[in-house]
Amino acid sequence: MNWIKKRVYAGQVLAGTFLNLGAGCIAEMAGYAGLDWVLIDTEHGLGDANTLVSYLQAARAGCISAIVRVIANRSEYAKRALDLGASGIMVPHVNTAQEARYAVSCMKYPPDGIRGMTRTSWASGFGYEAQEYISAANDNVLSIIQIETKEAIDNIDEIASVPGVDVLFVGPSDLSCHLGISNDLADSQMKECIAKVNQAAQMNGKKTGILIKNPDYLGPVIAEGFNMVALETDISIMKNGLNKVANAFSMYKKRRMRDDRSITE
Repeated sequence: MNWIKKRVYAGQVLAGTFLNLGAGCIAEMAGYAGLDWVLIDTEHGLGDANTLVSYLQAARAGCISAIVRVIANRSEYAKRALDLGASGIMVPHVNTAQEARYAVSCMKYPPDGIRGMTRTSWASGFGYEAQEYISAANDNVLSIIQIETKEAIDNIDEIASVPGVDVLFVGPSDLSCHLGISNDLADSQMKECIAKVNQAAQMNGKKTGILIKNPDYLGPVIAEGFNMVALETDISIMKNGLNKVANAFSMYKKRRMRDDRSITE
């Protein structure tokens, strides 16, 4: 879905969630639910190359933009995901401007980058739309750099200045771990880091994103300037739903036990 980069730069708040379970159909469901984008997590999520195909097919069916978080900052991972039709790539653990430049180069065809060329990829309609896809890909692919370490925070101004970086995406779990602080967006050190990321982005004409687990933080992070916001993951959504079902049965059993006792007494 080529519209996502334009909407990111237009400053629209784009609602997303992370997918880890390896069930491609969830991407289609997310589209029907009204989300703007999903993050297909190949770094930590379940699944394999075939699962990625399923995810991207389902995202297309659900008319939702699919971003792929690659395993690591390597050209073959980005190339594979883009050839299968990903709208963008999220690269984890980028700590320096040099690493950011390499990440961007992996997402762009020459002369702007080093992405391998094929005219029969899934993304280009198996070649039926090759010329249209190839001519627009360098402009349409959304490049997302994850900020997850103290080193990245220390180098945030240099990272943000790299041409071709579109979104600086804060990963609170890894960042809090590296800083040795609570994984809480209200933590003073976390708030300071977030402010630095947003300031660097604004100074360099870039956008920012973040994953939050608590909907109470939705308003505050949007007010701080984040416009690419992911809320929860398919795992947490599934756990919450299953807990709700299990609790309903538990409450029923407790009521039944009380009723049984009252009958025997």
